[in-house]
Amino acid sequence: MALRQKEDMYYRLLENYTYEKIATFDTNKKCENVAFRCKFPDCNRILDKPWDLLEHVRMHEEAKPHQCEW
Repeated sequence: MALRQKEDMYYRLLENYTYEKIATFDTNKKCENVAFRCKFPDCNRILDKPWDLLEHVRMHEEAKPHQCEW
């Protein structure tokens, strides 16, 4: 799966969560950097990847999408 397809999939999974997308421009590397701020009350944690944000916000809801085999 291409990186862009993976990011799009995670953006769709994040549609039900409250977060802020932060875009900055690195003038040395001449590229845009994107980070994600969790907007749950009293959190505001910043993560670099949408899949890290998804895992983080699920922690707030105590969601466990995978079954433990043990």
